[in-house]
Amino acid sequence: MNQERIVWLQQEVAELGCDWVVVDDPTNLLYLTGLHLSAGVLLVGREAAQLFVDGRYIEKAKGAKLLPAEGWTAVLEQEPFRQGKRIGFNGDLTSYNKVEKWKGVEKKWVPLTDFVMPGRQIKDDEEIARIGAACDLACAGMDFAINQLKEGISEQELAKQIEIFWLERGAQGASFPPIVAFGANSSMPHYHPGDRKLQHGDVVLLDLGVQLSDYHSDMTRTVFFGEPDPGLLEVYEVVREAQQRAVDAVSEGIESCKLDQIARDWITKKGYGEQFSHSLGHGLGLEVHETPFLRQRGKSVPLFQGMVVTIEPGIYLPGIGGIRIEDTIVVGKEGAEILTHFSKEVIR
Repeated sequence: MNQERIVWLQQEVAELGCDWVVVDDPTNLLYLTGLHLSAGVLLVGREAAQLFVDGRYIEKAKGAKLLPAEGWTAVLEQEPFRQGKRIGFNGDLTSYNKVEKWKGVEKKWVPLTDFVMPGRQIKDDEEIARIGAACDLACAGMDFAINQLKEGISEQELAKQIEIFWLERGAQGASFPPIVAFGANSSMPHYHPGDRKLQHGDVVLLDLGVQLSDYHSDMTRTVFFGEPDPGLLEVYEVVREAQQRAVDAVSEGIESCKLDQIARDWITKKGYGEQFSHSLGHGLGLEVHETPFLRQRGKSVPLFQGMVVTIEPGIYLPGIGGIRIEDTIVVGKEGAEILTHFSKEVIR
């Protein structure tokens, strides 16, 4: 187990007003133990922690104990767990039916907002290095994709080629199905590639992310195949400036909603405010979409050194096309450090 992270969570247990917390989702287990577990339970108290796994993982998980056949809650009748009365769990990820089964044990079950995520939001040097490597591979995939653009290739064909390119270079897989959108299809922010074939004059939106060494990357570039529509070139410059303004504004302590506002205000000033239909960005790490979220509504949080987020403004014109530019950045002492090093000059 990662002792530094376990000690941090032990300190959090008291702050949460619990005696123990239970961690049983694979992503948080990976963060705390370094193990890929499809079935495991980690109990963390104020002064102790114990991992339980089933027989498939007992050899790999050193120091772990075997899950009881009657279910993990049986261990709550054993020492040192029986002394704890308040058991916290992740209410965001735990189903109602699962909690109902747990209630067969006479404890006070306390639903909590994901209590591991505050630790996951601040990446250490190793995590940033892994995300950086994933971003490098994403950029290589972007370069590959642009070089494959030829008249007649379909969106689906190009998306498959990108995934194969990554797998051949050691990736665990794509962080999400690559978004490859030609022409007017690019006006749909989360478009799924179809059989549309590339034509001269098309705008091409490529939103790509890859998982490497458990960590994700995310980037978007919009390019033009042949001579583009002059109106879309104007939109491109608006989006590029909006993104640059947000990147330049990144600093420790800035509110997440403020970054969204900076990009959104510029796009609105240029007359496209209603065509920017999503939030500015999101955190990423062991998952491709994590907190914090950079958005104008909802909970706003200050950014701290070590947070990794995306900055991805876009303008979408139905029936014409869309422009989005996205980078993954890490919040540093002196501002944003861009991890997706790929040109944002107009490519045609």
